[in-house]
Amino acid sequence: ASLPKENTVVEAKLMLGKTFAGVPAEPCWPFAVKEGEDGEPLVEVTLMGEHKSFRPQELCAASLAHIKHIAQAQLGLSTEEPLKAVVAIPASFNQFQRQ
Repeated sequence: ASLPKENTVVEAKLMLGKTFAGVPAEPCWPFAVKEGEDGEPLVEVTLMGEHKSFRPQELCAASLAHIKHIAQAQLGLSTEEPLKAVVAIPASFNQFQRQ
């Protein structure tokens, strides 16, 4: 089964630590980005028939959690076992984005 393209979020990392005004308008993005109450970007998707808004850091955290789950399964580790990893941060990120 294929997923609706409106729910395929790409480049969430590029929105980390930016205000809505600082996020470039990307006409090729299949999802909508709106401004949150505090000026942060919110990505809009439909999840199980319900419209939801997510902050970029929530989307990145979900991606990392999924990658962790896949790695634990491949390595035969329990989900309770801690998993060590290195996450690279782009050199172009400012201090706020690094946090």
